[in-house]
Amino acid sequence: MTGVRTLEGLGGDAFWQQFDTIMGPEGLMTYRYIGSHGAVALDRFHSEATAVLRSDMRGPGGVLASALAIMGGDCMGVIDDAIAIPAPTTLSIEVLDDAVGVDEVRVHGEIVHAGRTQIFSRVRLEDASDPTRVLALGTNSAAVMGPAPEGYHYVPPGPGMPDSPSLPPLWEAFGGRRRSGGGYEIPSLTGHLGSTSGSLHFGPSIVLMEAAATEAAVNAAGTDRVRATQLTAAFLKRGTTGPFVTDVEVVSSTADTVACRTSMRDDGVTGRVIAIGTVVLRRV
Repeated sequence: MTGVRTLEGLGGDAFWQQFDTIMGPEGLMTYRYIGSHGAVALDRFHSEATAVLRSDMRGPGGVLASALAIMGGDCMGVIDDAIAIPAPTTLSIEVLDDAVGVDEVRVHGEIVHAGRTQIFSRVRLEDASDPTRVLALGTNSAAVMGPAPEGYHYVPPGPGMPDSPSLPPLWEAFGGRRRSGGGYEIPSLTGHLGSTSGSLHFGPSIVLMEAAATEAAVNAAGTDRVRATQLTAAFLKRGTTGPFVTDVEVVSSTADTVACRTSMRDDGVTGRVIAIGTVVLRRV
């Protein structure tokens, strides 16, 4: 667990100094790699952000659901990090558009309810040049691991990677590798993958779960022209050690869609399951 840190148990200036370390250039890579033009809090419960949609955020069939979900997470961070240490419990994103021809995404975030123990939120992602072209809708819930003290400040993730045909697939960029028997794994937890609660961040988790489901769907459909139209995940336990290993099961394959059940386990902690999900992919 190289360089993994947590905000739990800290207060005052120490809390925000640690926050800077976790979210800064040497810390969590999720939002820095995806890139953002900077999330803005419109008020306590609403935020907005924009991000470039690079070629590595697309597959042969269209935009990756996990990339859009991470953009949503960055947009929400500017308001939920200001009030708590959030640990995601559920995530759901419905991808309505393949995003062909879209260069930049605008995200609208909203905290619907902020309780003592849980936060519930939703996001809307659209073509930044055409707000009527809605790309995806998402909902999220997070457990409150502790309150945030006064003094929040946003740590800009930076512009992200410049687009290039030589960029690796997202699952590889996020530390993943293919397993000889199929599926993917992240070898260990590092500071680049760790969240503010000291465990595997949701971003790498859903990137690998979508990659595993897509690989299974390609095998079932006999074509790589598939894209995820729905991705849901429930985070059951903290991922603390690694290797973090994906498992996937194709439960339905028709002329139009392939539906997969996915999970991720922490083989460093008795193989316990830390996340489960569903990915529905459409043949293009």
